[in-house]
Amino acid sequence: MRVRVPRDRPTLAAALATGADRIVLQGVVELPPGAAGAILSRPVHISGGTLRAHGEWALVVGEGVRLSGVRIENPEGHGVRLVAGAPVLEDLELEVQGVAGVCEGHARPVLRRVVVDGAENGWLLREDTAPDGDELAVRARGSAVVVADRAAGHLARLALMSGDRFACVEAHGQSRTTFSGLTVLSAGCGALHVYGESRVSVQGGHIQASGTADGRYPAIEVRERAAPTVAELVVDQSGGRGFFVHGEARPTLRSVRVAQAAGNGVEVQGSVVLDVDGLTLSEIGGGGVVLRGEVTGRLRNVATDATANVGFGIGGAAKVEVDGLTVRGAHGAGLRVAGSGRGVVRRARLELLGCPGVWVHEAGRVTLDAPTVCTNRADGLKVEGDGTVVVRGGRIAGNEGRGVAALEGARLRLDGVAVEDNQGWAIEAAGRADVRWSGGALPSPHTMRDGGRITQAADDALPTASVYDE
Repeated sequence: MRVRVPRDRPTLAAALATGADRIVLQGVVELPPGAAGAILSRPVHISGGTLRAHGEWALVVGEGVRLSGVRIENPEGHGVRLVAGAPVLEDLELEVQGVAGVCEGHARPVLRRVVVDGAENGWLLREDTAPDGDELAVRARGSAVVVADRAAGHLARLALMSGDRFACVEAHGQSRTTFSGLTVLSAGCGALHVYGESRVSVQGGHIQASGTADGRYPAIEVRERAAPTVAELVVDQSGGRGFFVHGEARPTLRSVRVAQAAGNGVEVQGSVVLDVDGLTLSEIGGGGVVLRGEVTGRLRNVATDATANVGFGIGGAAKVEVDGLTVRGAHGAGLRVAGSGRGVVRRARLELLGCPGVWVHEAGRVTLDAPTVCTNRADGLKVEGDGTVVVRGGRIAGNEGRGVAALEGARLRLDGVAVEDNQGWAIEAAGRADVRWSGGALPSPHTMRDGGRITQAADDALPTASVYDE
């Protein structure tokens, strides 16, 4: 049965009381004040018009409900509360004071082309809900989407804006929602904040601007024991850092690009375990990738271009393997290893840098496998303090400073490396530095001073290196 409101029945409640399975709204239909303007707990299709609420919630929605082409207003309260079943909301507009929509319990709502305009917060997913959303737009004064507890589901093609003091998307608890095609148009603070034990997934998207109100917040922050997966995402114009990962987080990054960040592109500290394949950073106001604390993990195919500080830095007690590293145009060193940091870096290309291509100091240790360190405005490879470096193969050439400089208590082994056409010494060993050369004739010119040593070692094979071998 089809009932029109207010033509056939004066109110939505009166239309529901008839048992109608189709209700067509005409114009603005007022809902009564109270905890809920209407409770929709049986199959019914409501379409057209505007529902204007004056209480806590405009609608509480359960199994079998379909809302299409409806505008929902609540100038003093919240929008829709989806509590059970798989209700369908399509072509909806929500303009409310509080939370636009809550999905909770075991609800599996279907959301299609739903627009939230001006709510305090957009969508809250909590408990064991698992919505299926597509083409969702949210402009909120607070957070646009919050996922909590064990919330799952899939939200696709989102366009989001958040207020000055909130992250655009916040995920915590044990949530595992998937976001596909996430577009953050503007985020006053961070764009994505993941914590607790959340395992949310972001599959494709573009963060266009974050930190627009407060640059202290990174575009993406991952902390505590969160383990998100972020793939095919572009992060542009961050007022602060691009990524900040800390605590005991376990992020997985695949094909991520960060451009025009005011701070470090990717900063990681604590006991984080990294799994990265495909990371590109450009026009970064700090360092490209900065690791410290007790960070471990493996990174593949990392590239930085035009950073105001170091391209790739390993410090603290960080211990990582990097397979495929390209650093260009850094004002600092291309690869810096300090503290008690350790690294194995394969296939590094470090060029057009303002400081040494590779700078190892303090008690840093690194193995370089087939690096190319060329055309830098300082030394190609500089090792000092108690730093230890092994270089196997590769080329150090065309640098404006020395090719290789080992100073103080540095220990350095070069095996089959081409050191040529550098403007300073090919190799310099000074202080207590100990340099061992193998794999061909010792390059000239070289020098030893103040107790530094350069010795020609036997051409014995070096073992395959890994920071995880010990």
